[in-house]
Amino acid sequence: MYYHFHTPICAYIPFARATTEQRRHVVAIAYNDDFLGLLRRLLSSLQVIFLVVPPIIPLVTNASSSHDAWKILAGTYASPSRGHIKQLQHRLKQFTKTPNQSITEYMQNIKIVVDELAILGKNMDQEDVNDVILNGLDQVSYKPIIDAIHGRDNPISFNELHEKLINHELSLAQ
Repeated sequence: MYYHFHTPICAYIPFARATTEQRRHVVAIAYNDDFLGLLRRLLSSLQVIFLVVPPIIPLVTNASSSHDAWKILAGTYASPSRGHIKQLQHRLKQFTKTPNQSITEYMQNIKIVVDELAILGKNMDQEDVNDVILNGLDQVSYKPIIDAIHGRDNPISFNELHEKLINHELSLAQ
């Protein structure tokens, strides 16, 4: 069995023939690399979660360890409770595009909630997602697009709707 020493030449020596000091060095490096790597991955994953879902920060501030934080998060978000599903459905009904919000931001916010519902086992039909998106738009400014989408025989895909709304947003800005 060979162990890697952190040297510029990347020297390998058989562990059995290593001196006691060399063995301690190898074990210390392995321990530190594993621990620091694990710590980096944990902090990185928590950082991503905190960036994506800032409301969870108050939930985990009193956790005494990362294990406790993950248990709190799992207990709060992992079980598809009826209340959680209703809350997400209510959020969907409340979405409206504000004048200072881009179409991309608006649609991303809706997509996040739709994906959360799908994770909880409540998949939405594309037509229902389109209705949520269109109902939250300014009915005067976006009337031509809304009428065109409602007049289609087949439902429009999320990406195609996004593209059409971006183009319309650009034409409104001119």
